[in-house]
Amino acid sequence: MSLGVADSYSWLIDALFSRGVYAKKLLYVKSLTASSVLLRNITL
Repeated sequence: MSLGVADSYSWLIDALFSRGVYAKKLLYVKSLTASSVLLRNITL
């Protein structure tokens, strides 16, 4: 029984961690896109 609980907790931690990594990547891509658009507007 305790093993099942530990498995579900590790799955939850894995899910939260991967979600956090994905969110960071998405934020990085968004900021990169925003900065490139900003630079393009400045040069034009």
